[in-house]
Amino acid sequence: MDRIKAKIRDARRQLHRIERANQGDKKSALRILSEAYGRIGKVRHGLLNPLVNAYHPSDMKYPSPLVPRVPHTAPPPPLSPVLCAIILQETKKKIEPELPVPKYKPLHRGRQANLLWRHRSLLLNIVPVSLPYEIVCELEIKAGASPHHPLHLGTLMRGGPLWNQFYAPLNIDYIQHLSPNRIPLPRSTFTRTLWAESPYKIIQKKDPLEYYEDRVSMRERREYSEREKRRMYRRLLMEVPVTDQFTSESLWKSDKWTITKSHWIPRAINQILQDVPDLSVIESTLPTKKIRRL
Repeated sequence: MDRIKAKIRDARRQLHRIERANQGDKKSALRILSEAYGRIGKVRHGLLNPLVNAYHPSDMKYPSPLVPRVPHTAPPPPLSPVLCAIILQETKKKIEPELPVPKYKPLHRGRQANLLWRHRSLLLNIVPVSLPYEIVCELEIKAGASPHHPLHLGTLMRGGPLWNQFYAPLNIDYIQHLSPNRIPLPRSTFTRTLWAESPYKIIQKKDPLEYYEDRVSMRERREYSEREKRRMYRRLLMEVPVTDQFTSESLWKSDKWTITKSHWIPRAINQILQDVPDLSVIESTLPTKKIRRL
């Protein structure tokens, strides 16, 4: 019963967030976009799980338990190279923790395994997960990028894993809305029927606070401008790491991964100057006026 009450309370909270987003609350709208694109919540776990637990090479050696014949003292298995690169370059954390060194006795093997697993859980909780290549390109276009721009990820052929070769074979339910092959669901035709009130209902005076709540809930829906939409998608792109394209076969093969960000995120002037494109990109994107000399 408590679980049902908690689910109803959570559903009511989510519904109120959608209502506030439709009324123009940008904070609620950005929260919904973060959940939909896997920055937080179940979708994030669905995107992260294949990077951790799937597509291990056949010759991979799992660490043996620190205490013989005690399986729960085994250290965590190694992470994929692309996930290690995201952790090192984005979170600035070490893959392996610095274990304490007691003065008068060696560190207990069981405590050593607990510390290793605790650090691994910390890394997996804070690491930003890469999105599929097709979805990152879609986000950049929604953020204002041109599909034929030289710095667009679709032109650079960078972004993340390919959906059909990485996520599609696993068939994870709660990330199917990110599939580039998805079919939009038709709008529901369900209409709520109003039941007649019972004649035996006791007539009561309505509390003044209920009038206020009804007035607040009946706020009109506000459409976001194109500029507001672009700014929200750019804010979302700040949390998306950009990697090379990879599939289930190339996940463990390469050890050199470069993690970058999209060129359409808001950045400070010192970060922009560090990422000045080469002369060919400048000439193809910026129109130059020829000065006529007399």
